[in-house]
Amino acid sequence: CTGTGTWRRRPENIIRLKEDQLNELVKVQASILNDASSYCKNGGELVYISCSLLYEENEVQIKKFLKDNKNFKLIDIRKRWVNNFTSKLDSKEKSWITLTPDFLETDGFFISILKKNLS
Repeated sequence: CTGTGTWRRRPENIIRLKEDQLNELVKVQASILNDASSYCKNGGELVYISCSLLYEENEVQIKKFLKDNKNFKLIDIRKRWVNNFTSKLDSKEKSWITLTPDFLETDGFFISILKKNLS
């Protein structure tokens, strides 16, 4: 990924990222996601994580993947969070979590869980 979630620690990378690099990374990410999905058994889960905060690398990737792969669905990630962590989420979004640097004093991350339907 572009690593935009690490820019608070490496601000010099902001000026290094070019649009053509982003476009190429998005293609590579889509390819990796599709390849990984072929190894997911029925009822299995696939976790998509990036250290990017860019919409194109995160939400767009998941929406496109789901459009092209009708046998996958999103898992309510908030339920998983509540069952495994004590910190609260600010977002009401159930499909994915975007952790920003001001949240938990960490780098920025995007996390989504996809489940392969039994079909």
